Amino acid sequence: MRTPVLTLLTALLLLLPMRSLIAQQQRTPVLVELFTSEGCSSCPPADALLAKLTEQPIAGAEVIALGEHVDYWNNSKWHDRFSSRQLTDRQVEYGRRFHLETVYTPQMVVDGRTQLIGSNATSAVQAITQSAQHSKLPLQITDATWQGNTLTARLTLAATKAKLPHADLYVALIDRKDSSDVRGGENSGRLLVNVAVVRALRRVGPLQQLGKGPLTVHLALPTAAARQNLQLVAFAQRPGLGEVVAVAIR
Repeated sequence: MRTPVLTLLTALLLLLPMRSLIAQQQRTPVLVELFTSEGCSSCPPADALLAKLTEQPIAGAEVIALGEHVDYWNNSKWHDRFSSRQLTDRQVEYGRRFHLETVYTPQMVVDGRTQLIGSNATSAVQAITQSAQHSKLPLQITDATWQGNTLTARLTLAATKAKLPHADLYVALIDRKDSSDVRGGENSGRLLVNVAVVRALRRVGPLQQLGKGPLTVHLALPTAAARQNLQLVAFAQRPGLGEVVAVAIR
């Protein structure tokens, strides 16, 4: 049975203007972050919306998702195994950036430009569509290989004459899909399914490093993570968690 959120999203997508096949193939990558928690009863509809968005239903946009589980919902009844203080701190910094009185879940942040309630399909489609109108730097991930429990990859920028902006370069390891049989808290008795679950996130350094050539990065296999389920995301974001100027996935 469809949830109201997915029904609304489907309706919204039908209202989007039809584009040619060529236009649909020319997609601009858009980073969509969802701050969520297994202990939050309002989050499952947002998690479902994020999963739907990763199916690439929006013409002109390639949604690259990060499901970021915060830790402030953890208690004696349920502990979200994907949660971390680092991701909570990232959300708090966004709260300052967007002048919010407090952080909340579910919260969606699109390309560092727009924040919205994570289950609001109308606002999500609008923000992603608008963000896709802004071109990104041609960031690429190449030569991604596992050596034991360490992933090694190279980040490169395709030939570009554009001056590199001041930005921070990040890499993240994400699980394509995870599920949890929740036995306590607000979602007790529910089987929760999440996509693009962030298992590791690290700032590499300034984007300007790529102006000198490819950059090699190393990431350790997260605890209790399956290598075959992981993907690598790289993105560049203006200082202070500002606008995302480049993003890639492999």
